[in-house]
Amino acid sequence: MSAQTPPTTEHIYEPSKVTKGATLPRSKDLETYHLCPEAGLIVWAVPGPLRDIAVLDITAPPPEAFARQQPFAIFGPNDEPTTFHPIASLPAVYPLVSSLTVCVDHLEEFMSECEIMSEQHEFEPSSEDRDTNEYCICEECKEHPFLLYQQPPKLYVEAKGKPYVTLGDVVLAVNGWIPKIWQDILLAEKAMFDEYGTQWPPLPADTKFWINGPFLPTEIILGRQEPTGSGSLRGREKYWQECISVVAKRQSELQDKAL
Repeated sequence: MSAQTPPTTEHIYEPSKVTKGATLPRSKDLETYHLCPEAGLIVWAVPGPLRDIAVLDITAPPPEAFARQQPFAIFGPNDEPTTFHPIASLPAVYPLVSSLTVCVDHLEEFMSECEIMSEQHEFEPSSEDRDTNEYCICEECKEHPFLLYQQPPKLYVEAKGKPYVTLGDVVLAVNGWIPKIWQDILLAEKAMFDEYGTQWPPLPADTKFWINGPFLPTEIILGRQEPTGSGSLRGREKYWQECISVVAKRQSELQDKAL
């Protein structure tokens, strides 16, 4: 029996050009793609409910874009989202894809840093070719063994209401995924940015982060919330003003690409 030739995928940039029966690629099958420019308008703190996610008002004068932010989702009487902001229906990436792989930059970086951190610890000899998470066997770490983090999770988002993955598909999926990997995120933040190489004691469970919109939807890049500095609300307002300029530039670049 001869092997069947896989269907040819189509690289489509304009949603209106998706025809019935069109086969869209998966993001992992593409060498490169463009992120949804409007993702940079999302104001998103994690962990948190969907109703707390907002969108900068790009039509407002720059100083007012944050003050006039709009909800990403509007909820009905049964506490279920009934209406979404227009950017939710935009393609997550260009060309359009049928599925999208999402990773958390914190965890990818933590995996790399753990290789360096682990040089100060001892592991079972049989685990030299390890590709799974493993705790050290150091006597001094007996109460709180060091975790060699080897498998950062990834999220695979499938297209839902449309033939292609939308920004809304990603936001909904990621917001439900973050709580499941929350302890990993706290561990990574502790070991890399709180006290390098130290995993104990853990950060408080109520630690919060900002998600950096311009890197969405394929990379979740986190910035820890702080009372002052760039992690403060005032600091983020300045960052979001810069995001608006990035969005406009990317929109222009994408229009040129689609043409």
